Amino acid sequence: MLRGSLTRAGVSVDTVQCPRGSDERSILTMRDHAITFNRQTQIDVVAVKWRPGVRLGCE
Repeated sequence: MLRGSLTRAGVSVDTVQCPRGSDERSILTMRDHAITFNRQTQIDVVAVKWRPGVRLGCE
């Protein structure tokens, strides 16, 4: 669903993996590391607050 919404909005997307961990702190650490890595390798990072079934405001 999210990929379709982003594609219709003209946003290029790659597969995203959800961070996993035993607690919120480790999940946030994993997410932050992925964001830093992507930015260092010149991959755009876009924060999207999205829930299944909810349309993006840019559509």
